[in-house]
Amino acid sequence: MRWTPIEPTLAKNKTDTRLGTHPMFLLTPLLLLAGVHAPGGIGVQSAELKFAPKMGVKLTRSFERQTQWKMDSLEITVDGVPTKSPDIKQRLLTDFRVEVQDRIASMGRGRPTNLVRKFTGIHFERKLQLQDQVGQREVIEYGRSALLGKQVEFLLKPGDEGWKRIAKDVPPEVLAGLVEDMDLRAFLPSKPVAVGDAWQVPTDAFRALHRPAGDLDLRIVEQSADAPNEDSARAEAANFEPELSGSIQAKLVQFVNADGRNEAHVALRIDLRALEFESTQDKGSFGTEVETTQRQHHYKLQGQLIWNQDTNHLRSLALDGSVQLRERTAGEQAYIGENIQFERDGTFSGTASYRIHVE
Repeated sequence: MRWTPIEPTLAKNKTDTRLGTHPMFLLTPLLLLAGVHAPGGIGVQSAELKFAPKMGVKLTRSFERQTQWKMDSLEITVDGVPTKSPDIKQRLLTDFRVEVQDRIASMGRGRPTNLVRKFTGIHFERKLQLQDQVGQREVIEYGRSALLGKQVEFLLKPGDEGWKRIAKDVPPEVLAGLVEDMDLRAFLPSKPVAVGDAWQVPTDAFRALHRPAGDLDLRIVEQSADAPNEDSARAEAANFEPELSGSIQAKLVQFVNADGRNEAHVALRIDLRALEFESTQDKGSFGTEVETTQRQHHYKLQGQLIWNQDTNHLRSLALDGSVQLRERTAGEQAYIGENIQFERDGTFSGTASYRIHVE
């Protein structure tokens, strides 16, 4: 396949329940008169949303990203001459899931300085459904990561320019692609907020949402009989580094107390364009083929982020919406002593959903 769309429980730690030991009708007036606000729940007017879990806390994080695509149009040009587009119907479905167990050994300046992460679950499945003049067929691919079951320690010492990653039996190039932040800290406001307050989230924060934990080095390990011979090929590009433009808007909707847990509910609205470029060179049956591809995705998503105000970390996230893709490829194919210039211009549309849960 030439194009690839961009496409659980808290260990039982003791939490601070002192607020719950006071009658709220006595506590809240005292806090308000003193100019101090409770961390969440009934009567709270404003609060700081911050990442500050206790040292030693153990968290289980689960992430899901699912997309469904259909091809809307395809135009092909050979040596500058438009050709009749093939009568093809195409749908692509992807299912990507990750689960990790984290232990935050130490904190500093609003982030972990020692984090131990075990990858307990990694799943990638891609299903391509085709209908053309030959008939209907389905291609299924499964991805696997060598990180599954492995433990990685992230260290950040004073004076260090970046993270040091330590793990057994994990190649250095794989370790280099991993990211520590799975709490979406960039989505938090920079100052205390009240219900109804809104803020802009940096567009770069979308990278942590789309690629939790970074590049997991997913490789195609199993395919259906109709799939091309791409064993060990990457399931996704090594790096998700598109040019991002647009906006991520956040708004504090409410403070609530859910089952004794104080939460901040934040509405999210994402309208982003992601522009990527890729160059490939393959040696096929008829000669060398060189391609340059430009992909432009347009994400329009909305949903909710829930921040646990008692334990000061992400509780959950749910986002749903539409995504569009235009993929333009220009290339050259060596064929029987001649070089053939070709261009492909395809458009695709579909849906995307993101889910995160932390316990």
